[in-house]
Amino acid sequence: MDKLKREYDRFGPWVAEIKEEDDIPQQFSDFTETILKSDFSFKVPVSEERRNLKPGMVLYETVVSLTGDFLIVLRYGEDSIDRQEIHLKGLKYFQRTITVLKGELTLATAKQISIIQFNSVEQKPIEKLESRIREHYCDPEPKINLEEIIEQDHVHSFLYETILAKETKKENLKIVAYQPNIKLKREHVSMMRRWKVVSDEYGLQDSLFLTNGRELIVLSRVQDMKAVKKSDYGYRHTYIPLRKIRTLLWEPIEKVQGIHNLSVVMENNRIVFKVEESFPVDSFRDTLKIED
Repeated sequence: MDKLKREYDRFGPWVAEIKEEDDIPQQFSDFTETILKSDFSFKVPVSEERRNLKPGMVLYETVVSLTGDFLIVLRYGEDSIDRQEIHLKGLKYFQRTITVLKGELTLATAKQISIIQFNSVEQKPIEKLESRIREHYCDPEPKINLEEIIEQDHVHSFLYETILAKETKKENLKIVAYQPNIKLKREHVSMMRRWKVVSDEYGLQDSLFLTNGRELIVLSRVQDMKAVKKSDYGYRHTYIPLRKIRTLLWEPIEKVQGIHNLSVVMENNRIVFKVEESFPVDSFRDTLKIED
C-alpha cells in the first residue's frame, strides 16, 4: 500500500506512537534515524477534521522523541522543521493540562518554555512520556521523609478523589495542603470588575497539594477563579522537583480581598496558585522544607 494512503487510512485526532519507519510522517523523513533510535517517539496530528483532509496533505505537525535525558521536539513549518532539544535535568517544572478534548504539555527550563498541544482522546503516549520525564528530570533521592508528614482530614472534590485514587496506586503520596472551593462575597470583588460580574457569584476553585518526597505535585483547575454557575471541566497536573524550589512568595491580591497568590519560585521561573488568606502557608513551607 502507498505510504501516504496508509497514513491517511490510519489517521485520527489522537496522539500516536511511532514504532516503525512507516509510522513516520513524510515531512519528518529527514529525521528518521533520530526518531527510530529514540527510546520512545510519538506524533501529534493537525487540528483538523478528517473530512477536510486528503492523502498527501500534512496530517501530523509535531513529532516528539525521548532518548535518555534528552527530549527532541520537531515541529513542521511551511518551509522547514523546527528542532527543539530539551535536557530533562534542566526542567524546572512541567504541567499536563486537560480541557475536555484538548490537552497541553508544558515543559519549562530556566531559558525556555515548550508547549505540546494534543487531543486528549488518547492520552496513553502522553502519560508514558510524563512517566519517563519523571524518571529522569528529578533527583531520585527524596528531600523529605513521607513518614514525618501528618495529613489532615479533608473533604476533596469528586474529581480529585478520583484522580488521587488512581495516582496512589502507582506511588506513595501524602497530602500537604488542600484549598477547597469557596464563594467570594460581593464585597470581595473589586469595583473595577463588579460591573462585569453583575449578579453572578464568583468562586475560587479547589487545589490539592501533594508530595512523594521528591516532587511537589499540584492538582488544580484551569480557571482558578470563575463565576460559580459557569462550567469548568479542565484540570491540571503540575510537577515541581522539591530541590529546585528556591522559595515561596505569599502576596495578597489587590482586586480580590481574602485571596492570596502563592508563588512557587525557581530559577527564572515561578508558578502561581491562588488560595484563600487562611491557607496554611507556614506549615506548607515547613513540611516541604522550603527556605524563606
